[in-house]
Amino acid sequence: MIVDRRLQKGELVEEVLGYRLIKGIYQPITPDSQGRIYCQTVGLLMSLQSGCLVIEDANTGKRLPSSLELEATNQELETANQELEAAKELAQQQAAEMEAAKELAQQQAAEMAELLKQYRERLGELPE
Repeated sequence: MIVDRRLQKGELVEEVLGYRLIKGIYQPITPDSQGRIYCQTVGLLMSLQSGCLVIEDANTGKRLPSSLELEATNQELETANQELEAAKELAQQQAAEMEAAKELAQQQAAEMAELLKQYRERLGELPE
């Protein structure tokens, strides 16, 4: 496959050229009605749209993402992953703080129960 960009009579011409090796000789591949070149070896259709190479799966017609699109998606996923990690760390910190608060509350409740027991031993039951 060749992406050919050239000036022809003062105008920029862009096209995808494909060649297939047949009996030791490279033969040009004729584009389909939409200007796409079918690459049998990998089952892909290749064309130019707005100066960019577009690759489609010949079986499904699904456009494959470009390297720039994949990089952008990867960056978005990395950012989302970092945000999730930060949220996870915050949740773990909050869980630890809640556990410490629970332990403190249990300790204070035990101290209050002990004080109440001592009060009852000295003064008897509380009046109603």
